[in-house]
Amino acid sequence: MRLIPAILFFFSLAFVSAQDTLRVMHYNLLYYGENTGFCNMTNNNPDQKDAFMRSIVGYLRPDILTVNEISHQTTYHFRMLNQVMNQTGYALYGMSGCPNLAGSGIVNMMYYNTEKLALHSQQVAQSEVRDIDVYRMYHLNEGLASGDTIFLNCIVAHLKAGNSSSDALSRRVMTENALTYLEDNGRHGNYLFMGDFNVYKSSEQAFQRMIANSHPVFGFYDPVNAIGDWHENWSYSHVHTQSTHSSTGGCFSGGGMDDRFDFILINKTLYQQAEKIYYLEGSYHAPGQDGKRLNGSLLDPPNISLPAYVLDALYGMSDHLPVVMDLVVDETLGTGEEDILPGMAVSYNNPAKEVLKLRIDPDNPGQAELSLLDSTGRKVYRKNTTLHRNNLITIPLGGLPPGLYFLLIQQEKAFYSGKVLITR
Repeated sequence: MRLIPAILFFFSLAFVSAQDTLRVMHYNLLYYGENTGFCNMTNNNPDQKDAFMRSIVGYLRPDILTVNEISHQTTYHFRMLNQVMNQTGYALYGMSGCPNLAGSGIVNMMYYNTEKLALHSQQVAQSEVRDIDVYRMYHLNEGLASGDTIFLNCIVAHLKAGNSSSDALSRRVMTENALTYLEDNGRHGNYLFMGDFNVYKSSEQAFQRMIANSHPVFGFYDPVNAIGDWHENWSYSHVHTQSTHSSTGGCFSGGGMDDRFDFILINKTLYQQAEKIYYLEGSYHAPGQDGKRLNGSLLDPPNISLPAYVLDALYGMSDHLPVVMDLVVDETLGTGEEDILPGMAVSYNNPAKEVLKLRIDPDNPGQAELSLLDSTGRKVYRKNTTLHRNNLITIPLGGLPPGLYFLLIQQEKAFYSGKVLITR
């Protein structure tokens, strides 16, 4: 068992108790910060979306938020972090990096509660159409000191949209690529497969590849067991997540609530409560979905499932609803032992003054890019290097003003991000 070093993002770290609850949320943000022509800064204004998102996050209080359809521009990743997530008063959030090997205009991101979780590493499982990202988190608990590291892996996908046979084929290829990568590189552990899958029914091959997989780790379950033909089917109206709008206009797709596109699936390890984390039965839901929306909007017929300001924010933010579930972390369950996907262990002096001294131990030695970004997302330091086992690397900080910075270390198939506080 490898002991992951506890990276101090701030001056101190208070570990949580032997049992904790993590709220996980996935959300398609509908072209946040990206101008597509039909969806632009006027009819999809980021200032308005920030206000909507603050209301949603402040009410739902996720510990892990994964998103689709955020702009590829790093400025908007930091904007979501600084102007939304860290303005809600719930927690101090950190964020993932964004390799974007596919070169898409819209990408996935993760935001997480740094009081409960740390980001160990990040990989791209496949890059056909759009990246499918794998974020490897570990829980901050007292067991870290004795080498007991509890991991949670989040696989985040935004599969090809459309209802043609070629669109369905693209979704199948993307899913098969990702699962083949995981089956070849991953071993035991807790995995969530989440995202906007754009599937219309559970018999579609992309979805079957997830739920009918015989692999002992990478077979996935629907927490609410709502398996069937979801499109325009009243029997599944309680799980529909798209569209919040009945009429088409501007950015928003119309048609009302008639599709289940958005999912958080759990793997066999979580289902069997084998690795110290398990799904809290009954917690999975799409906020705002009361089961009375078939072909109607989120607001019509009248909806009283949430406070009015939250419903208005969900209606204004996206044509998708988020999906939410709770996980229980219990240190008394299972063994906590698992092999890990390729990544890297990183430690450094934090806070730092004149010099940042990095110790990097990559699973796969090779080329990497090191960079520092300031709080606006501007890259203030960049260096290409070759990583070997147990690297010692020094970054000069003398020319940088005091403040909070983000350290990014990127390899082709592995990614690390952390915070650095520069003082004088």
